[in-house]
Amino acid sequence: MARKDRDNMALSVMVEANLFTAMKATSFSTYPGDTLAHVLAARLDRVQPQGPKGQWSPVRVISDSDDEPDQSGDHQCWTLTTDHTIYPNNPEWFDEYVTQSIKIISPTYFIHGPGWEADFQRVFSQRSEHYNPIVRYGIMYTEYNPSTSLNVHIGNGTNPNAGFPFHTIRNLAMILLVYEPEVDRMLRLHTFPAHQNNPKRWLTPLKSPHFLPPNLPHSCPSDMLASHLLNTCPDMRSLVNAMNPSLPEFRQPNSHFYFKYDFSSLLDPTEEPSSATNQPNGYPAPPQPAQSKQKTIQFRLPSNLVVDPEILIHWVRLLGSLVEFASEVHLDTLNETLGVTVPDTETIDNQGGTVIGTRPPEFASPQPLGSLLRLFTAMEQAQIPLDSDTARFWYRRRTRA
Repeated sequence: MARKDRDNMALSVMVEANLFTAMKATSFSTYPGDTLAHVLAARLDRVQPQGPKGQWSPVRVISDSDDEPDQSGDHQCWTLTTDHTIYPNNPEWFDEYVTQSIKIISPTYFIHGPGWEADFQRVFSQRSEHYNPIVRYGIMYTEYNPSTSLNVHIGNGTNPNAGFPFHTIRNLAMILLVYEPEVDRMLRLHTFPAHQNNPKRWLTPLKSPHFLPPNLPHSCPSDMLASHLLNTCPDMRSLVNAMNPSLPEFRQPNSHFYFKYDFSSLLDPTEEPSSATNQPNGYPAPPQPAQSKQKTIQFRLPSNLVVDPEILIHWVRLLGSLVEFASEVHLDTLNETLGVTVPDTETIDNQGGTVIGTRPPEFASPQPLGSLLRLFTAMEQAQIPLDSDTARFWYRRRTRA
């Protein structure tokens, strides 16, 4: 199924993947370069990702994020840096190894532009939970564990500093509140192994105080969550506070937690809430992504679940379509899709204001509430169909989970 082109929705994508790496000290001494990041960069250069302009540039290595504090430029090459929040499951195993926690940062690509899928295949191809360049050109141990993650940034490619209209983020948040259980099954988070030295890092907005007693009862239906957000979050700041409340400081450096869906970068700098998690107990703050000053929607999940390039590519396609759907769908259609009920006396228009009177719903699906087929049908109604390969891919993963 062909995707409809939208001149007014030039979405961008940037990914950050982190991993713990180790190499025998005797082997590392035979390689040029000061760190394992330099070794990995040399190996990634062999596969030559072409970048958003279709021209290969050498992988850039930043030994420490503090060496280059301003990384917000729209760079055209892949970047490697250190991520101090990554922690091995069993540190005692690596006494005779050189180790480094590495973050891989992609350039910014247009989702509907060429190049990003081929580059993601080149960089993130894996074999037995290893990157292909590592397996092919040397022996480097890589570990994916509860501390590692893959963070997909979806941005406004037309104006990266402008972010998105409030109604887009509100609609997307409502979709995620209803469909988070389905997304978890698609990504098979329930199969993710825990470890005594590495607790699971991701947090769900469903555990935010905004959606807990006394505001809402325990285990309330997902449509009630979406309705509560619609009725209580009239602006971006209140929405971010509801979905991504400030997290307390954690005492151990291997306990840096994050939200699976993060809208906090969409706030203006003067509006950003203070959060102690960016500096856990004096431990170095996590390195900022290359797009740190740009306003993006972040989707962050364990890296060993989505570092497979096929899963990653279909994941980015799905996320792009969801953001487009949230931008284009009328609120009446969205409420009908999600099963959200609104008072008969008034409704909220697509831009977030209040309109007196009612409008008939534009969409009524025979599919069950909260099902993937219902969501895909609603996207079709809004003329934002998912391509058939991606729709089949996620439907198969969901039904076989």
